Amino acid sequence: MGTLSRLGTAAKEAALLVLNPRFVGPCLAGLFCLAVATVVGVSYLFTMAMAILALPVASYIVQTAILRGCSATRERWLVATQGERTAAAVRISSARGPLPHGLTARDNLPPLVEADSPEGIEVPNGNDAEVRIWLRPKKRGRYVIGPTEISTWDPFGMFRLKRHLGATSELVVYPRPIPVRVGRISRRLGEPGTAETTGRIAARGDFAGVRDWRHGDELRRVHWKTTARTGRLAVVEFEDSAGELATVALDLSRGSDIGHGPVTSLDIAAGVAAYAVREHLRARRPVRLLLPHGSDIVRLELASSMDLTKGLAALADARADASVSAGDLLKSSARDGSVLLIVSRSDGGLAEAVREVAARGTEVSIALIDPEASNPRSPVAQAAAELERAGAEVEVVREAERL
Repeated sequence: MGTLSRLGTAAKEAALLVLNPRFVGPCLAGLFCLAVATVVGVSYLFTMAMAILALPVASYIVQTAILRGCSATRERWLVATQGERTAAAVRISSARGPLPHGLTARDNLPPLVEADSPEGIEVPNGNDAEVRIWLRPKKRGRYVIGPTEISTWDPFGMFRLKRHLGATSELVVYPRPIPVRVGRISRRLGEPGTAETTGRIAARGDFAGVRDWRHGDELRRVHWKTTARTGRLAVVEFEDSAGELATVALDLSRGSDIGHGPVTSLDIAAGVAAYAVREHLRARRPVRLLLPHGSDIVRLELASSMDLTKGLAALADARADASVSAGDLLKSSARDGSVLLIVSRSDGGLAEAVREVAARGTEVSIALIDPEASNPRSPVAQAAAELERAGAEVEVVREAERL
């Protein structure tokens, strides 16, 4: 198999060489001079013909040998966020002297990943150099980046040579967080994107009383009136809501991924889930992330911000392939407290599930993705009204407003 592969590569390189007019032109000129020298019998014409034939071949062989001595190393894993730039660092080394002047490098990319410089990045001179190739993934998921293609002109500038260096990287693209304000996530976390506010709310909670100061208490919590009256430092005590578990459930039933192009309703839904998980963990509130798969429901317990990447990676891989309906998902996630359910469509079964869960005392919040945001007669508005009548707090998330 290796021999066939090498033969195929050699045949491809030979075909590219034969079809290159900058190489074929001098070769034809040399053959013409050789024919004339043979007929006329002039020795200097024969020498000139051999030189014309030898120079392009020698230039090709020399530069090919230099490129064959090049190798690339790179990170095995890369992480990015949908729609945002990330850099792939590639170190290119030469075992046969300095890297060729004018060498450029570019990555072979899948269709849904764009390069800021598709024509390539110029590689600095030296025996080895590092280049940063900037990428912009258009869709969440996992992709293979590479191999790296290097290219340069031959010493006489007749043709451009290319070579693929075998190293590749796996790129994991997280969903882009999309802020929502529905339900408890809004009341407990404050305005979206304000980490300082969310941290303050998480640290305090509801007023519970005044107690003596202990080592580690923040000075801003000192209750000065009590301190002045008793002569001892006293601090305000708040009920701690940090330990309360938050549930985020993402509907992945078959047919729930609606839309065409890089960004579909499932990408928007995954972005909403990513935002909810991130903000809860920032507020020091553990999260249970529910992701249906097939006939099962995968439950991820995210205890702190250290677990955020685990949740984002799971959302990057989420696919609408489950046989579990949104209503069944809601029933399985119901408990005392609240749940945020993220769906791209609604039916009578979901409204009935909301009534059943709400009757048991669970606070239900629903982020309803609208895949037809440009359509003023979209059925999403009617579905939102029905879910609200059933007892849920609903926010309609429209793609045009979010990405």
